[in-house]
Amino acid sequence: MESTNLSWRTMVRRQWPLAGALLFLLALEAVSSVDAGTRYWQLPGVVVVCVIAVLTPRRPFDAAITAAATLVIGSAVLRLGGVGTSPPIVGKLLITETAAMMALIAILVREAPRWRAALGVGALIAATAATTWIRPDYQVDWGEGPRTYGPELWPNVIGGSVILIISVGTGLYFRSRDRERRQSVEAELLAAQHAERMALARELHDVVAHYVTSIVVHSQAAEAVLEL
Repeated sequence: MESTNLSWRTMVRRQWPLAGALLFLLALEAVSSVDAGTRYWQLPGVVVVCVIAVLTPRRPFDAAITAAATLVIGSAVLRLGGVGTSPPIVGKLLITETAAMMALIAILVREAPRWRAALGVGALIAATAATTWIRPDYQVDWGEGPRTYGPELWPNVIGGSVILIISVGTGLYFRSRDRERRQSVEAELLAAQHAERMALARELHDVVAHYVTSIVVHSQAAEAVLEL
């Protein structure tokens, strides 16, 4: 049930809270970056991922694949530039990227067919894991030169698993709600159609019965006239 025909007006109405939240996180991230050079290197990729997350309802599976490719390409750019990112949340994903990934996974699980959702989530997990090895370690300046810190394995595995479970669970919850709402609408439609058919049947019965009675009366009257 992938949503490829969602109108722009409907998408704007549904997605503006997500767009506002990501914009807020992006602004905080821009302010808290280590230096201007870091912002110039890391923010373009983050902006692209955020835009993809907001547009995900249009084509969920394609958005997931595009976001995964964006993460890998952006990580390669950071590696080529030798730029350490701001403090990450999971692996080496920034807080805005993590939020965008959570939203994207939730929408993907909610909107896409099951097998496409599974493939999309798998691609995002693989891309997130790839950032751990591709991106340089993030840097913190304590006054005596920048120090680099790499992510620890198990805390990131546990944290990533928790975030994944929350994202998938949110998508499954809304998917169930959508299915219940759709079944309710279908049941109401069937009930309305049944009521309309019954009303039409009663009307036809009354009209046809009236005309049949009239025909019988006229026939009996004609027979009586002919007998005279």
